[in-house]
Amino acid sequence: MTTMQTPFLSASDLNDPALVPYAIDALREIFPALLNSKLEMPERTLLTTADGLQQRQMLVSPIAWPDANIASVKITTLTPTNRDRGLQLIQGLVILMDLVNGRPQIIIDGGALTALRTGAVVGLAADLLSPPFAHRLSVIGTGIQARSVIDAILTVRPIEQINLASRTRTGAEVLAAWIYERWGKNITVHVQDSVELAVTNTDIICTATSTDSTIPIVKADWGGNAAFYAVIGGINEDACEVEPVLFESAIAVVETREGALAEAGEIRAAIKANHLNPDDLIELGTVVDNPSAFNKAHQKVIFRSVGNAAEDLAVAYSLLHKIEIT
Repeated sequence: MTTMQTPFLSASDLNDPALVPYAIDALREIFPALLNSKLEMPERTLLTTADGLQQRQMLVSPIAWPDANIASVKITTLTPTNRDRGLQLIQGLVILMDLVNGRPQIIIDGGALTALRTGAVVGLAADLLSPPFAHRLSVIGTGIQARSVIDAILTVRPIEQINLASRTRTGAEVLAAWIYERWGKNITVHVQDSVELAVTNTDIICTATSTDSTIPIVKADWGGNAAFYAVIGGINEDACEVEPVLFESAIAVVETREGALAEAGEIRAAIKANHLNPDDLIELGTVVDNPSAFNKAHQKVIFRSVGNAAEDLAVAYSLLHKIEIT
């Protein structure tokens, strides 16, 4: 851990599955506050530049939780060409502030915090909306977000089998080795040669790719009886990981309706094609407030996450108390 006047948490500090339950609990607390307008969350600032044909983005996201006397700002960069450099797609910093004295409390590696909170919000949604005894998980994509989702799903569900698919078989094999090392040999991991094979005969499907395409990666008729989809990838507001027609037969759950309509390509496409009525979008805070109101047994659930500053704030605050800072 780096020692400085304001404590800093690096990616290695956050690389611990024991932190996931605390992050999920923090999100469980903040989503009702978000739903009930207890947070001050101005629109984030987006700067876009071009690197050849690839767009680079920098986002600045401030938020305050007055009832808890805390605020944070997150600076994030998204650089598609980092994949060719062996670097993470998402980089950045999160600074947590004390509103009582105005002092910074902690600075956290933004990419690592993004991964932790992305996995945690999927874990929260899966805990609330996926079958309690779901034991088969399919993950499309093999980056840091995929790892965080695997940590979270294994925290809340008794997963025995994981199917993996990626752009390259090597990437999926590396992820499989990571799963065995981190979670032990009691989980069976299958590296599949196609997305279709990976999502066949499964309970939970998670897409965590860096696609920028409007062409879906997962077709509507591939998932069979999968009861819960977590869609978390894509690098622009039009990218689609799952086929929009899926929403015709599913409950659509999002963090916020406003965020999903602005940034979730599948939802935007589904609405445009009349597969989904925007009024039918269910915000996660509503589910947290009354989970028994949602029928999980007989209808497919698609949770589409685009992330928001409230999640960063909640998880950063939980880390302040759960990690020993020197």
